[in-house]
Amino acid sequence: MNESPAGSPYANPAHRATSEAPSPVPTPSPAQPNTQRRPGYVRINAELPEDDVEVLAKIAHRNNLNRTSALARALRTTELIEETVRGGGRVILEMPDGSRKEIVVP
Repeated sequence: MNESPAGSPYANPAHRATSEAPSPVPTPSPAQPNTQRRPGYVRINAELPEDDVEVLAKIAHRNNLNRTSALARALRTTELIEETVRGGGRVILEMPDGSRKEIVVP
């Protein structure tokens, strides 16, 4: 029988492995809902056309955001534009060539 070095934690019989298997630590499966949400947040599921998901991914990548943050930013931008136009204001984009385009909200 090999002896453990005196300085080793295994030199003490109390530290030696037993024949009992350690109790498994439960890990959540992807199917289990996350019940610990951040306060003020609501989880939603959305079915989007593939083209819209690609646009969302591009926006997220360009701005170093995840898709959730990119979607939230797009929603806030849309709200700002709509409120401005419905309140009597105008939203005008100036293009690199100097031409202008107005955003019209139906």
